[in-house]
Amino acid sequence: MVTRALTLQHERLEIPAQSDWLMIPEIQVVLERDILPAYLARARWYPGRNANKISPAITAAIPFGRMDDTDIWLTAFEAAQDGLVHRYLLPLLIEWGVSRHSEPFHIVAVRQEGRDGTLIDAATDRLFVSTLLQSLRCRFRIDGIQQSPRLEFLPGANFMTRSGTPRRILPIKTEQSNSTDQSDCPYSPGEVISQSGLYEICHRDEPRTSVILTVNGFFPFCRKCEGRVRYKLLQAVPHISEDPDFNESPDNLDIEMLPHKQHFPLQLGLTHGFRFWQDTTQAGTESSETGDL
Repeated sequence: MVTRALTLQHERLEIPAQSDWLMIPEIQVVLERDILPAYLARARWYPGRNANKISPAITAAIPFGRMDDTDIWLTAFEAAQDGLVHRYLLPLLIEWGVSRHSEPFHIVAVRQEGRDGTLIDAATDRLFVSTLLQSLRCRFRIDGIQQSPRLEFLPGANFMTRSGTPRRILPIKTEQSNSTDQSDCPYSPGEVISQSGLYEICHRDEPRTSVILTVNGFFPFCRKCEGRVRYKLLQAVPHISEDPDFNESPDNLDIEMLPHKQHFPLQLGLTHGFRFWQDTTQAGTESSETGDL
């Protein structure tokens, strides 16, 4: 039974003081209508980006253990995308007090009998992952309650049986992402590059690639994506031209004074696109000329 009024005021969800609060129909309606669409629209893993077009329908709320004075819920919901209905399983927990998770995982602020907390997406939470791994090791089964489905944890053939709690959860390291989501790529073609470094090209409909771009240049247009391509800075790395010890101008560079045998090419400067002078003497000749690498 709901013990107090359920309200959503100032982007804060009021919940009653009972352990099965997520199974209350009134709360599920608020989550489906006011909370989950906004969160899913900014979640990178979800394909939709318009909160007004996202209409999740919670089909099950399954309790999945307890940690840090709060219950973990496995929330199953359905949502239509491009005419097809997709099913998702979202782990939820309330973190009381100041959240230790970064803001992208925050779903909504909550209050329960004067206690404030944050409802978070716990998919990358260390303790949740530890609980999930332990459930797989022991082939744990959760019998459905109040029309919730039964949930069984069955490890695959390559599942590692190593025990213990993971110290931290790391993202999968790949050379490129196949996601067409561009919400994490803030730079558009035609904008001035403010930092040299390694950038990720976020194409509209093809895998991402990484390139090196230099300061004061322009983010280029894509021949295929045109103006819809975006860019993301992966790591700021200054170009050698940004070091005053190597910033040589062709106005004061006396090539005639340079030895013909150079172990390393010599930079010419910004007006030459930061290209290099090199010894291009060919076998059987005695002269040298300048060239570009």
